[in-house]
Amino acid sequence: RLRVNSRYDYDSLNESWYTAPIKAGKPTWSRIYTWTSPYGPYITASAARPLYDAKQQLVGMISADIHLLKLSEFLQNLDVTPAGQVFILERSGLLIANSGKAPLFKVVKKEVQRLKATDSTDATLQAIAKQLQQRFQGFGTLANEKLQIDLQGERHYVRVAPWRDQYGLDWLVVVSVPESAFMAQINANTRTTLLLCLAALAGASILGFYTSRWITRPILRLSAATRAIAAGNLDQRVEAQGIQELSSLSTSFNAMAGQLRDSFHALEASNAELEHRVDQRTAELSQNNRQLQTTLKELHQTQTQMVQSEKMSALGQMVAGVAHEINNPVNFIHGNLNH
Repeated sequence: RLRVNSRYDYDSLNESWYTAPIKAGKPTWSRIYTWTSPYGPYITASAARPLYDAKQQLVGMISADIHLLKLSEFLQNLDVTPAGQVFILERSGLLIANSGKAPLFKVVKKEVQRLKATDSTDATLQAIAKQLQQRFQGFGTLANEKLQIDLQGERHYVRVAPWRDQYGLDWLVVVSVPESAFMAQINANTRTTLLLCLAALAGASILGFYTSRWITRPILRLSAATRAIAAGNLDQRVEAQGIQELSSLSTSFNAMAGQLRDSFHALEASNAELEHRVDQRTAELSQNNRQLQTTLKELHQTQTQMVQSEKMSALGQMVAGVAHEINNPVNFIHGNLNH
């Protein structure tokens, strides 16, 4: 049996999907209209085309409805970042669809009332709509726009693009992406690069440490051998190994140390011989000195003897003279006495 499930007070001849194409006289979009069906709110936009006969008399209308809630579902399935927003609105500011979960309407006394973007329960969508409205004094003059908006301490990149066609459609598509959405991968790559640089730096430091030890070890051995030679230990030899230049330097050092050792040995032998000659000459000089002293002593004695002899001779002559002088008077007296 057939039965009536429900009744609708619906006059299609007075709906915008019917009246708008007739008024325009060509295919066009109707305004968005709403109604409450038993299956839930219905928000739609109709594309309609009037049909005329040869006398330009209206004979019918072809119309197709687009359920705008399905458009929101389509936007929600787009591959947009979780923090990004895509929403569509009319020039009046009324929401048509969005990629979020915020409702596009509210029901008041069983009547569907569409929401403006500036009244959306989605805080990000509402803030973006208010910024656009303030910057451009409404939505009527918005064209292709690119701008940056700071929301809650984070920068959002917003792109506004009109969606128009030849049949009177004039909507605005707004896409908002927070900086963190596309900077997150860049920041992650930056962190990865930084960690790799730090790891490379650590590896290079470790490699440089061991390389420097490998290079400086022969140099330190050469330095120690040089200090030992400077301290007088000439029996030094450095093993020639490692880097070719340092090996050549070690070989040259060993040759130099050998030559220096031979030179010192030759110098020591020369010094010993010189000391022997000096000792020998000293001994000869000592012997000559003793002989000279003996000669001087003998000479002094001879001189003393000669002086003594001269003194005695002079004394003898003086005594002889005195005696002669005495003898003359004595002889005179003796002669006179005899007479």
